[in-house]
Amino acid sequence: MSRPDTDSMISRHTGTRYAVYAEPHISPDGKHVASASPAEAYNTNGVFLWEVRNGSLVQRFHFEPSDYALYRFSRWNGPNVVELMKFTNAAKDICPKSSHMEVSVRLVAEKGTWRLDETPNKDKVQCR
Repeated sequence: MSRPDTDSMISRHTGTRYAVYAEPHISPDGKHVASASPAEAYNTNGVFLWEVRNGSLVQRFHFEPSDYALYRFSRWNGPNVVELMKFTNAAKDICPKSSHMEVSVRLVAEKGTWRLDETPNKDKVQCR
């Protein structure tokens, strides 16, 4: 795969262009591509993950929040964990004096299935 710009990838094998909605980040083992797109930047808000298979991208995970939340890619932590930052409305029990908070969340593969783990680590929340 090659990357001509920040919102698509083109297969070197087939020439097919794949929309990835934000800057793509290839996993350390080269088997997956992840992106996180805030709506303000690319008109699509969410977290996305594809498997690289035979020179093509096969979507394995797609999440678009129903409530206000903006996601930003932080890093791959091995081949099965994507670390993200989530900016959202503040939880009053965590940030009682703030209107927003930024918290670390993870996209995790377990037994071949990807899921978004948004359990907040209260020690790593930044109240804004």
